[in-house]
Amino acid sequence: MRPRKNYQMATATPEVVIDIHRDAPVLPVQLGARNLDFERWRLVGGRLTGKDASEVSAVDAGRLEIVCAMRDALSRLAKTLSPNSILTIHRGAVPQWFAFLDELALQGQPIVKMSDITKELLEAYVSWLLRKPAETETGVLSYAAARAIYSQTKSVLLECVCTGILSRDCLPVNPFPGSNRSSRGHQSYSKGEMSRLLAALAADLAAIRAGAFDEAESDTLLVYLLLIAARTGRNPAPLLELRRDALQPHPLKPDSHALLTTYKRRGNNIAVQSFRRSKEIEDVATVQTDVATLYLEILALTERHVRNVPSADQARLWLCRRQPNGGWGDKVAPIDASMLKELIDRFIGRHSLLSDDVNPRTGEPLPLRVTIMRLRKTFATRIWRLTGGDLIRASTALGNQPRMTDSHYLAVTPEMERNHKFVGLCLETQLRGASEDPEVLLKLADEMRVPVDEVRRVLSGKHNTGVGRCSSPFYGKFAPKTGERVCTSFLHCFRCPNQVVMETDLHRLFSFYWLLIKERNLLGRNRWHKVYGWVIREIDRVISGRFPADIVLAARTSAQLDPHPMWRERSILGGAGND
Repeated sequence: MRPRKNYQMATATPEVVIDIHRDAPVLPVQLGARNLDFERWRLVGGRLTGKDASEVSAVDAGRLEIVCAMRDALSRLAKTLSPNSILTIHRGAVPQWFAFLDELALQGQPIVKMSDITKELLEAYVSWLLRKPAETETGVLSYAAARAIYSQTKSVLLECVCTGILSRDCLPVNPFPGSNRSSRGHQSYSKGEMSRLLAALAADLAAIRAGAFDEAESDTLLVYLLLIAARTGRNPAPLLELRRDALQPHPLKPDSHALLTTYKRRGNNIAVQSFRRSKEIEDVATVQTDVATLYLEILALTERHVRNVPSADQARLWLCRRQPNGGWGDKVAPIDASMLKELIDRFIGRHSLLSDDVNPRTGEPLPLRVTIMRLRKTFATRIWRLTGGDLIRASTALGNQPRMTDSHYLAVTPEMERNHKFVGLCLETQLRGASEDPEVLLKLADEMRVPVDEVRRVLSGKHNTGVGRCSSPFYGKFAPKTGERVCTSFLHCFRCPNQVVMETDLHRLFSFYWLLIKERNLLGRNRWHKVYGWVIREIDRVISGRFPADIVLAARTSAQLDPHPMWRERSILGGAGND
């Protein structure tokens, strides 16, 4: 007979507790060839460590347990997070956290054990970050900067929670309320800014191909990196981590197309983009050179460095020479995020690139901020326009979920901000009774960069549409753009950035609204929701909220009882459903 299975839990072997010897040094965190020092945080004022040994405080803070716990947590995080993320935490959050503990120690409130880390302590840490002196216009850290530092600290503390040495209850719930509204985020480039940036890249690319580019090879690679970023819309990390085999022939069209594969570590997903391969190098004056050609040129430029790097880096694409201390020299290594700022600053200075924004004090244009994320935002906006506002296709091109693309990349475009401002200024001009004042009209036209005649037409009603007004009826987003025929796509008005709705337009707008409501009984339910339902929601939820409730109610009632002549008969809707 088979022996009966024993389901009792085996007695655990008593855990051996080893005391940490206080004189033993805290081992650094190994990050590739770098050693991230934690030993200095045992001392009060360890953040002030410098070349001169006299600058280092010799007072032991007695917090060896906390130092070791955070060192071990960051070491574990280094196995899953990118090296850049670990460096950011080590250089940003860790010094601030121990500076906070130092201040408490000097006030006679030492925090020496992990059990001392409580919810009240972390709430005090948040308050300390918000009032911490910094070189900003306000003299303290911004709300977004304080939140970023806290989030980095929290990621280390959460790792301690996972190991059971810290309670999850110690973490405050939403310590930075409204932080998403306080941060502006990366902005896409305007047409003028993008044109100047691409022109500078085109000039450098032409010089590189002609053998007349006298800058370092790292500057050469930056030109290719920015061009590929502009053409692909990828995130910085996937671009910097491109592999030498990332470009492969298209399985169905190997002679004309190629596939570029990028990997996004945070989302753990692989994005594949198809690009047309050119048999000849295209005109670089418009920077239309295809990604495949650019990629193959990078392979040729960096091939000689493959044998001079460790085996772990031999598959990387962006190889160049640099010194061990981070400068440029004989050592070969991949370009990383820490190099980009210096390279981009040199690129901006070389071409004297300026943005559309001006310094409020001097009135002079500010230098253009060049980042890969701004190129990604610009790419998203361009794809969205080219697809006629198709969110699904835009999110597919970006490699995001539609919800993420809509909230982070397409929420507000520069043109939407400009036209929204135009509506506000026109409304203000009418309310002040200054519609005929030449100086006011000239100032308004100059501020919005449109001819004075266009301002007069909008204010006078000559640019009225069936559902409002248009700031550009001949050359708007959905107009024929022939200069002869105006736009008559009534439904498109509600997703067009050129639409203007003023108080005097509400009767005409709600006359159109009630006519669509009547169509509900004549069309099938599904077709009505598909064709007209979204317009009703736009009027109810967006446009109506811009005006006082009593004025909206009066316009709705008046339009229902006595509709505008244009919208009394449903025959006018004949082609609307096909827009």
